[in-house]
Amino acid sequence: LPLLFLTPTKKEFKKEDILLFDTVFRPCGATTTQFSDLMEKGKRCSARDGQIIVQGGVQQKKALLLLHGEATAYEYDDHEKSSQGKMYGRYIGRLDDGSSSSASPGAKLRGSLIGGALLAGEMGLDTPYPRVVVAKSALEWVEWDLKELQGIMGEEKTLQSSFLSIMYGDVISQLRNDREAGRLKTYKALVATIVADGVVTETERKKLEEYKQKLKVTDEEHYRTILDEGWAAEDWARGTFEGLRNFQTNSGRSDTDANTLDV
Repeated sequence: LPLLFLTPTKKEFKKEDILLFDTVFRPCGATTTQFSDLMEKGKRCSARDGQIIVQGGVQQKKALLLLHGEATAYEYDDHEKSSQGKMYGRYIGRLDDGSSSSASPGAKLRGSLIGGALLAGEMGLDTPYPRVVVAKSALEWVEWDLKELQGIMGEEKTLQSSFLSIMYGDVISQLRNDREAGRLKTYKALVATIVADGVVTETERKKLEEYKQKLKVTDEEHYRTILDEGWAAEDWARGTFEGLRNFQTNSGRSDTDANTLDV
C-alpha cells in the first residue's frame, strides 16, 4: 500500500521506497524531498528470468539499482557476440534479505548497483560496455540516466554520499576473500571517487575513514594514495583541492596503477 511521504507536496510512496530511503539515503543525510526528486527522475523497471537487462558491446547510458531479484553478468565477447561468455559475477536486490538460494552460487557477488564504475567516472560513458547482464529471477530495479545522475550527485552531496555508500558496501563485500593487492586497489578506487569533484565533505571523510579501518590501510598508504590523485596533505585536511592535478602527469603514475570499481 502507498504511504504518505512528508515532502512539501505530500507525495505517496510504496513501502519499499520508504525502506530504501531508511536503509540507504537517510543515514547519509538525504531529506525526503531530495529522495522524492531523485526517484521521480528514475524509471522503475522489471524483467523476467532469462531477460537481458544490460547489453554488452554498446554504450551503457543507465545506472541500475537492483531492488529485488538476482542477475548474473558475463564478459562480453565481441567476436562471438555472446551473452554467455565467462561469468563475471552476480548482482542481488538491495532490499532482499539474501536468504533465498542463488541461481549462480559460484559467482562472485558484485552488489546491487550496475554501472558503478561509469557513475564514478572510472569508465568513459562512450566506452562499449564490457558485460552482458541477464536476469536470473523476476527482477525489479530503478534506473537513471548516467549523465543526469552524475549531475544530481554533483549538486546534492548527501545523494552523492548515498550512492558512494552503496558502492563502498558492494566493494567491501567483494574484498572479504580477496588478496592483499585487492585491498589497496579498492581503497584507491574509493579515494578517486571521492576527490573527483575537487571537494571532500565531512560525511565523505568519515565514510572513507570507516573503510580505511576496515581495509587496514595505513596512514602512509592513505597519503600516498591522495598524492597519486594530485592532492597534498594540506588539501585533504582543508577538504578542497588547490592545484596539484598536474602532479599526476609527472609522477610516473602508470595506467596499470589505476583502479576501477566493479561495473
